Amino acid sequence: MNDSPSVSSRWLGGFICPGPVSKASKRYVASIMIWMGIYVALVVLISWVIDIHALPLWAQVGAAILPALTIGGVIHELLRYLTTEPDEFQRMLMTRAVLLAMGVTFFVATVWGFLEFYVRAPHFPTGLIMALFWGAFGFTNTWVRWRYR
Repeated sequence: MNDSPSVSSRWLGGFICPGPVSKASKRYVASIMIWMGIYVALVVLISWVIDIHALPLWAQVGAAILPALTIGGVIHELLRYLTTEPDEFQRMLMTRAVLLAMGVTFFVATVWGFLEFYVRAPHFPTGLIMALFWGAFGFTNTWVRWRYR
C-alpha cells in the first residue's frame, strides 16, 4: 500500500493547493465532510425540526450536546491526518493553518467576551465558535499555502 501522492489525483482541496494529493489528505477531507455534515444535520434538526423545549430535560440536554460531540470527531480526524500524511511539508502547512485559525478564533472570542463584559456588546452564542474557527481556517489555510507557493 503506497501512501505517496499521485500526480494524477487532484481530489477535493486541489483548488487551494494544486498538485498531488495523498491518500491521507483525501481521507481527511472525506472524514471532515462527513463529521461536519452530521454536525449541520443535528443543528438543523434541533433548531428547526424538533421542538426541543417540548422534550423532557434529559432529552433536551442530550440533544443540545449531540452536535458538540461531532467536534470530537473533527479533532480526531485532524490528528489522524497529521500523523498519517506522508509529506512533512503538507503536515507543516496544515499545522500552521490550524494554529493560526485557533489563534484568530481565541482572539476574536476573547475580544468579544470583554466587549460583552465592559461595553454591553450583544451576546455571541458560543455554540457558533466552531463556525468562527472554520471561517478563520478558510482564510489562514489559503494564506499559509499562498505564502509557500
